[in-house]
Amino acid sequence: MIPTPDLLGLYYPSKDLTTSGVNAPDRIVGNGSSLLNIVVDSMTDATDFWNGAVGFFCGQSTATLRGIPFHVRKWDKENRKLQITSPLPVAPVAGDMFKLFVGGKTASSQEVLAMKVSGKQPEIDGATGANVAGVTIRKASAALGEGTLSLRYTASAKSLQISMDATNFGPDTIITSETTQAAVFNKDLAGFVLVDLVWASLRASGTYTDAHALTNAERNACPEF
Repeated sequence: MIPTPDLLGLYYPSKDLTTSGVNAPDRIVGNGSSLLNIVVDSMTDATDFWNGAVGFFCGQSTATLRGIPFHVRKWDKENRKLQITSPLPVAPVAGDMFKLFVGGKTASSQEVLAMKVSGKQPEIDGATGANVAGVTIRKASAALGEGTLSLRYTASAKSLQISMDATNFGPDTIITSETTQAAVFNKDLAGFVLVDLVWASLRASGTYTDAHALTNAERNACPEF
C-alpha cells in the first residue's frame, strides 16, 4: 500500500540522542533571558556543542512564544546561555520550556513543525475558527503553501472539505464519530490538514466555512560552512 501524504513526516535529528524515535527532552528556561539570549541552567554540554541548533518553544511556555522557532548562533557553557540569531517576540521567563535539536544521524520522535494557521502553530496550540464548531486544526501541511485556507463543514453529510482558492474544494472527509488527527485533503490530494473533532459540538444543520491564513514558520538561519 502506498502511504498517503498525511502518513509521511519529517523528523528533527539530533546528535545528543542515542536512539532513534525518542522524544527530545524539554529544556527549562532559567532567570535572566533576553530577546537574543536564552539562559538554561540545567544544560552542561561543552561550549559550542549547540552551535547551529534549532529549537522551538513548547505549549508550557509564555503564550506569545508557543511554537516560535529559533536558530542558535552560539552556546556558552560558562554562562549557560544560548545566543540566537533573530530576536524573539518577547523575552523568555523562568519556567518557559523548549525543545532543542542539533544535526546528527539519530532521528527524534518530534516531527518538524508545518504551517502556521491564523498566527498559531497548530501542533502546539491548535487553531479554531468562529464558524466551524467542534473542529480544531492540529497540523497544516507545508504542501498547501502560504495563502488562505477555507475549511468547510456540511452538517447534512457530516463532512469536512478544504480549499486554497475558496472554490475548488477537495474530497469530503466523512465524520462518523469523535476522533483525533483526521486527515482532510486539498483537491490535489497532496496538501492536507489534520483535525480533532468533538462530536457533541458539531452543528446539526447548515453549511459553515472558516478562512484561515497559512504562513511559514520562519526564523533567520545562520549556516556555518
